[in-house]
Amino acid sequence: MRTVFGFGMAAVLAAGCGQAKQREGKKPDAKAETLDGAWRIVALEREGMKELEINLGTEEEQTFRFAGGKMTHARQEPQVTVKLDPSKSPKQITFTETEAGEKRRTRVGIYKLDDDTLTICDVESEKEADRPTAFKTVKGSPAALLTLKRRKDE
Repeated sequence: MRTVFGFGMAAVLAAGCGQAKQREGKKPDAKAETLDGAWRIVALEREGMKELEINLGTEEEQTFRFAGGKMTHARQEPQVTVKLDPSKSPKQITFTETEAGEKRRTRVGIYKLDDDTLTICDVESEKEADRPTAFKTVKGSPAALLTLKRRKDE
């Protein structure tokens, strides 16, 4: 399976959200602090078209787990770390995938969290100029728009 969103998901769950708000003198957002956990893919969009069926395998294979600024996935062996910048609008995330200590790839994106729904739009690139600025994809664009729901059974 090609990692559709791949490690981009990890960024959302990094622990830095609350810490950044504390540095700004604001109370940490309780929702941001509860991003750690299991999230299931419910929608995927590429090139301006929604995927009609998300067939990534079993429920376990459709689940991303986040903890301590890292993301794991049943089909993903490389380690993924996440860097958040919640001070931007929209909030920014950067995912870095490594394997055996070697950097493999980077994804830059944006994210939003609405209750138990997490939305991420990202693209494989290290260039800041390539970071999406809106939660949409267009034909010919390498961006992916992923919507996840928090799994309540974990």
